[in-house]
Amino acid sequence: LPSGERLFFGLAGTNAFGEEAAVPLFNMQRQEFLEYDVTKLIHSLSTSEKPKIGIITPLDIEGQPTPPPMPGMPPQEPRESWIMVNQLKNIADVEFLGTDVTEVKEDIDVLMVIFPQNLPEQTRYAIDQFAVKGGNLFVAVDPFCSVFQPKTDPQNPFAQMSADRSASLDLLAGWGVSLVDDVVLADINLATQVGTRQGGPVQQFPLWLTLSSANGADEQEWIVNPDEITTSELETLMLPWPGALKIEAKEGVTVTPLLRSTAAAMLFPENDVRFGGDDPQQVLKKYKRGSERQVMAVRLSGKLKSNFANKPGKDTAEATMSTEGGHVPEGTEAANVVVVADVDFLADSYSAQAQNLFGARLVTLLNDNLIFAVNTAENLTGSDDLISLRSRGQFSRPFTTVQAVEAQAQERWKQEEMIFQQKLDEANKRLTQLQSGAESSGGRQAFSSALLEEVKQFREERKVAREKLREVRRRLREDKEQLGSILFAVNTFLVPIVLIVLSIVLYRRKSSRLATARVQDRAEKGAHHDEA
Repeated sequence: LPSGERLFFGLAGTNAFGEEAAVPLFNMQRQEFLEYDVTKLIHSLSTSEKPKIGIITPLDIEGQPTPPPMPGMPPQEPRESWIMVNQLKNIADVEFLGTDVTEVKEDIDVLMVIFPQNLPEQTRYAIDQFAVKGGNLFVAVDPFCSVFQPKTDPQNPFAQMSADRSASLDLLAGWGVSLVDDVVLADINLATQVGTRQGGPVQQFPLWLTLSSANGADEQEWIVNPDEITTSELETLMLPWPGALKIEAKEGVTVTPLLRSTAAAMLFPENDVRFGGDDPQQVLKKYKRGSERQVMAVRLSGKLKSNFANKPGKDTAEATMSTEGGHVPEGTEAANVVVVADVDFLADSYSAQAQNLFGARLVTLLNDNLIFAVNTAENLTGSDDLISLRSRGQFSRPFTTVQAVEAQAQERWKQEEMIFQQKLDEANKRLTQLQSGAESSGGRQAFSSALLEEVKQFREERKVAREKLREVRRRLREDKEQLGSILFAVNTFLVPIVLIVLSIVLYRRKSSRLATARVQDRAEKGAHHDEA
């Protein structure tokens, strides 16, 4: 405002039930997502029930309450759920479906499949049909999951070390995305700085990737997709031992990369990671720079085809397409699937830190890993119209040349402006002091001739300072106004003149060509006449 105060605009809404939602501030830094923010507000007010998220995972992420004390045994500590689960409960009702589920209920808005290792056929079929019917799916696969605890074998102490720590979902290949087998993605340009076990200097660890929106030099070099709503405002992600995704075009399916590596990425053999993959020095010795970017997370959208010919346990004749509970070979509604080639980034060890403070659990985020997961889940719980919204580009189009001219003018005249402003302030201050002193001494009668002369002098100085200040500020605007005058003259006179000249030139060329053609035509007719 002219007074220097700032005025902020937001948007508040309420529905028929008295529930309220708001966009607290229309932030210029988020202007390209204005449509999404407003649509999200309307969607939240039009939905009376909390969305529901179903989770399928063999990992122990749910946690367990405190078990009852056993006689003669010390009390056991409760197993806390992953912080990610608690974050999801803030936006939705969370239900754990188990790894042997045969059907995903229709009330599930988003299905999260985390580390799908050795899922039975009936569970994979349930996931397939959920997505084919237009469901919203989040899948976290991994070539090497450090938080996975394989079963121990007392007879073989090395069994746990050599156990398979990878998990992929074969359904994804039918939809155009698959996890590259037996490799872990390493990138020296995105390497995380870690301390060594021996307490030595900090070293780069190329198997732990730190992704930032600042990594990419331009739009073509981005690491974290700046145009996707779920990733646009993320500052830092940390993906430990991530995988690489292979993309294959499928009819009717759109694939949008969300997270990418740099061109220096290397596909590291998973065996080398399993045996010594936590030693930065060993990894750096084996590292070889690549020449191709790798994709670590994607979004799929479109009508999907089932990976199953019919429902398991039934032949093709029994499989129907339209009856309730029957097999659906091809979707009639668009599905939304987000695939991330890492599971560890969701774990507490790599995403957040929790502390018990006076009985309360205080959580501190280490990076934006959980923000990315929750953003994605929240986005998928919305309607298809909401999910399909993307960045609309920058609305602000500043006159950069005008701004540069203003900056140069201010640099040129700011010192002089400050001097005259200081003189004006001093004159006003001295006049105020003289007036206050006169009033305390009894009014105008207390003014002596010398005092009156001093007041007159300061008023004159104030007048001169104001004139000089106006002159300096006029000069501040002069360059900009001069640029405006030039642009006005160019648009008003030069452009029309150029167009007129070009039109005349083109007209004369065309007329000359027509005249030449007529002469040639007459000459040809005359020649034919002479021959006749």
